[in-house]
Amino acid sequence: MSEPNKLPSPPSWASKLLEWVCPDELLEEIGGDLQELFEERIEEVGEKQAGREYVLAVLGYCRPFAFKKQTKPTTKPLYTDMLLNYIKIALRSFQKNRIYSFINLTGLSVACAFCLLVYTFVQHELSFDRFHQKASSLYRLEIKGLGEVAEMGTRSFLSNLTTPDKSRLTRVTPDLAPELQAIFPEVKQISRLMDNYKQIMGVGDKRFHQDNIYLADSNFFDVFSFRLLKGNPKTALSDPQSIVLSEKVALRYFGGKDPIGQRIDVLGDGANHIFTVTGIVENAPSNSSLAYEVLVPLNSKLSPVSLAPKQNLNMLFTMCIVELDAKTDIAAFKHKLKTFGQNYYKDELVKRNVPIERLSLVLTPLTETHLDSIPWGWPRMGKKLNIYVLSLITLFVLVIASLNYIFLSLSHASARLQEMGVRKVNGASRLQLIMQLWTETFMLVLFSMGAGFILSYLLLPVFNTLLDSGLETHLLYSLPAIGAALMLAFVISLLTGIYPALLLSAYNPVRLLKRHSTYRINPTLSRFMVVVQYALCLFLVITTVIMKEQFNYLTHKNLGFDKENLLVINLMENQSMSKGAFLLDKFKAMARTQPDIVAVSGGDNMTRPSMIVFFTINNQPAVINKLSGDYDYVQMMGLHMMEGRTISPQFPTDTSGTGAIIINEQLAKLIGNNCKVGTPCKELDNAVIVGIVKDFHFASLSQPIGPAMLHYNPKYIPNILIKIRPGNIPATIASIEQTWKQVNEGRPLNYTFMDEDIANMYQAQQTWMNIIEAASWFAILVACLGLFGLSGLNAVNRTKEIGIRKILGASVGQIFLLLNTVTIRLAFVSFLIAFPLAYYIGYHWLEDFTYRIDMSWKIFAIAGAAGLLIVLIAVSYYSIKAAIANPVNSLRNE
Repeated sequence: MSEPNKLPSPPSWASKLLEWVCPDELLEEIGGDLQELFEERIEEVGEKQAGREYVLAVLGYCRPFAFKKQTKPTTKPLYTDMLLNYIKIALRSFQKNRIYSFINLTGLSVACAFCLLVYTFVQHELSFDRFHQKASSLYRLEIKGLGEVAEMGTRSFLSNLTTPDKSRLTRVTPDLAPELQAIFPEVKQISRLMDNYKQIMGVGDKRFHQDNIYLADSNFFDVFSFRLLKGNPKTALSDPQSIVLSEKVALRYFGGKDPIGQRIDVLGDGANHIFTVTGIVENAPSNSSLAYEVLVPLNSKLSPVSLAPKQNLNMLFTMCIVELDAKTDIAAFKHKLKTFGQNYYKDELVKRNVPIERLSLVLTPLTETHLDSIPWGWPRMGKKLNIYVLSLITLFVLVIASLNYIFLSLSHASARLQEMGVRKVNGASRLQLIMQLWTETFMLVLFSMGAGFILSYLLLPVFNTLLDSGLETHLLYSLPAIGAALMLAFVISLLTGIYPALLLSAYNPVRLLKRHSTYRINPTLSRFMVVVQYALCLFLVITTVIMKEQFNYLTHKNLGFDKENLLVINLMENQSMSKGAFLLDKFKAMARTQPDIVAVSGGDNMTRPSMIVFFTINNQPAVINKLSGDYDYVQMMGLHMMEGRTISPQFPTDTSGTGAIIINEQLAKLIGNNCKVGTPCKELDNAVIVGIVKDFHFASLSQPIGPAMLHYNPKYIPNILIKIRPGNIPATIASIEQTWKQVNEGRPLNYTFMDEDIANMYQAQQTWMNIIEAASWFAILVACLGLFGLSGLNAVNRTKEIGIRKILGASVGQIFLLLNTVTIRLAFVSFLIAFPLAYYIGYHWLEDFTYRIDMSWKIFAIAGAAGLLIVLIAVSYYSIKAAIANPVNSLRNE
């Protein structure tokens, strides 16, 4: 049987083209019409011609209007709709649970703000001196091996965990730099500095006390990359009478007037010096170790360089920044430098009986000097340990805030169980539920991060004051800071959101919808989180108490002299050293006529001995603090003579020749039986010891009392010390200022009080105590919020049990104990963990002080009792609410 003839069809490619260009709603109608027309034309013109006409008809639809009307179906990704839905649900959840969301947002916002501030601080500390174009080739020249140098201030928190090299001195003799540059081809150039000078400046008839004056070599602007806004960097410091001002000083002196070429009088000690402004330099960047405000040539008349004898190791007062050739073998050069130093100072070392091999010249990269633990470093010094401690505190805060979020999330999770059941019944997978819950967490963390940026901006001035840092606002909003914030937000949301999401998404949907499932949290995990969180809080609390007790001990300890109501006039800072004897006589005469002035003396401020001298005692190098004090100094300062007498005008030899000295007990022990009172002491350059004074503190209590001697040179009076009677201090100070101006050419008086100077010695300790105290209060607040949420969760989980117990006659107190016995036990466990950790840290921190408190059991008992009280307050709301609730309602809900 033959197969029927196959009907002709139009070209297939043309039909497919029509399907592509023709809108769906018109395709059936137009396609059918063209098919009928094609079949009719076959009979009239034949199949080939009909096919051509069909193709032309299809091509006729390939017009712009046809393409515009084309609505081909597109597949929109489902995850986009899902994500938008998750965000919408999250916003509704935040709005529905406002208090819960607010607590979470507050805790995380403060934690994020704290993290942002600390991150910015750490980045700022690590960036010091790295902005210099030649930073990789710059080194600070130091001298090592002359003996240990005491620090006048305190060291930082836990600084005994890092070992400062007290044998390194950051200042060298001024003649060393030219010799090095002439001998070693590796040395491209050396810039010498003398920092932190203070002078009285005269601009017209105005007088200014000026701090932070730097004496610098003429190549200063070639070595360092500080921008000179006006003037020529090559010649700005070449003239001995030139002076370069920072922007803020120029504005202070001249206002809006152009300072270039203007005259500035430096009202020196006994002579005035005229300088001409040759440049305006940018204000010292906040991440610069050099905190200059005024630059003066090192070869000017203000500089002692030209007067210093060569190779004299008592003249260590210039910092040297060495620029090395990029191809220098640093290790080989350091070896050559050590040999050179031993040969250069050989005669001086032999004279001092110091082994030559002990001395060495060392180089420290400039970029490492800011965080270098070394006495007498830069004015702006940092500590590596500060960074470690701050980072650790930040981690504590983050952990506590994260645990708090988990607690509150779980405590409110029961309200989401039916929602999870409905979503599962409608086909949602567990992964989708996890993503939904994690999205909510991530959104909350993002909101917290945004609020944290705002909060950190507002807290930046307080943070700067607290840490004495120079952080600027733009550092908070730099790309690295924003990138770190986003990364932190992701990590926090992952750590805090993943467990609640996994827990809630694991429930059986049928049991959830039939309300047969009771929401339970893993008790082991919940207890572990409580213990960790509260142990961290107790650790911070105990540490704060220890620091407060030690600080109170420092500020109230008997220092061996009378520091109260003692006004100090620093004659060097007031440019009046040459008039010391004259001014001292004037104020002593004033004391005889004014009853409010108890006594007047000339000598050293106990917090700042003016001289350190080197001797060889018992064949060992010794560093001795040499204090100056006139005939009345011992009596006015309340020092106790153990043996001999004081320096007296009745003995003219006390102030002539080698002079008489009074030594403290430590120096007497160091000398031993080699020297007797009333005889010259060979170990002390044949000075006559006339008395031994009981040890007194002339440095921080973080270090033991060192050997010291007291002498009197009428031509050298560093300070005038005025003992003021309490009760009328402002009027007495006004009278002192008036007398000062009358006898000192109308110059302004700059003074301090010795008790304030002593308090400033412990500023670093005070700063860290404030930081840890603030962190402790925040940690306690956040931990209480977590316990608050956990107590609510516990009450919800035991609703049925509480109702039954109340029906059986349980009292409110019994219900309270029922709900909180475990929490109290966990608080006790937290204390057992925090106690040894806080004891260990406190013990090592107190080791930083030679004079310190004993960590008695009372400190830990008080902290533990306070911690328990805080726990009871935190859990009391939900516990009491559950205890007084109607048991009928409780059982009906169950």
